Amino acid sequence: MRHKTSPSHSVAFPLNLNSIFNNTFKNEDYFTMPKAPFFHLLRVLVEFSLCLFYDKTKHHMAGAKVGWMMKKGIWIPIVVLIALGGGVAMAFALNGSDDIALTDDFTSSFLDPEVETDDGFHYFQSEKNNFSMWFPAGYYIEDDPVRYESKDHFEFLNIYEEETTTSKDRGYTGYIQLTYENNVSEHEAKIQLQILLEDLGFNDQYEELQTENATIYYGSSYYTLEGKRGVTYDPATHSANQYFALVQSHDAKEFITVDYRILCDDYESCEVNNERESRFFDTLIQSIRFQK
Repeated sequence: MRHKTSPSHSVAFPLNLNSIFNNTFKNEDYFTMPKAPFFHLLRVLVEFSLCLFYDKTKHHMAGAKVGWMMKKGIWIPIVVLIALGGGVAMAFALNGSDDIALTDDFTSSFLDPEVETDDGFHYFQSEKNNFSMWFPAGYYIEDDPVRYESKDHFEFLNIYEEETTTSKDRGYTGYIQLTYENNVSEHEAKIQLQILLEDLGFNDQYEELQTENATIYYGSSYYTLEGKRGVTYDPATHSANQYFALVQSHDAKEFITVDYRILCDDYESCEVNNERESRFFDTLIQSIRFQK
């Protein structure tokens, strides 16, 4: 490859950038990711910087002011490359390259990054197009026949938060179990709500929320082991570590149950950010939309 610099100077470029970039980013899926345009620009800028380096080096070595000009010729591309390095790091952060929801092949197949959501969530469409919701960043769907099932009238998902430095610092991770059913009766929905109250509620306490899209029955509680006995406490006096909701369509023919649990590291007690977790769960259940 040759790069023209001026009518009187040209330099044979000794690096095969096609080889470097193709080997570095040889995964074809890489350039379908949101950050791909950044790396196309990066490639152009790197080529330009390296060309500038070699051209200035050859040109100034022939001149009298070799020492100072060589330093200048070397430092210009170095500074540019350092800036680009910072840009790469920023691009990775902005595009969520370390977000398992986007990097996990199975989970990302349900997500549409083009649909706008609140920060910390991605737009999710179920496999059978029964429902959509905002899927939390940092979580992944377990691709296992026992933990995932999708049929026309029934869908079942187990969603886990990845253990990261952030989750370790706060001392706990989240776990979500979601079940969708349609062609159901009002009586079946009431039975499911009662099951949620018995498993996750405190003294059958729950709230009801009417939205434009659904009726939501939801609540929370604090659960702990005292000796060998499980005890449930009022979330008004203890920071909740388990949340539940039944989201029902207005025609009562579809519903989704959501079970969100906070799992302390090493199965020890941990301090839960009640405001954060309550807001997270409210956003999750209110984002659910039935598609039938």
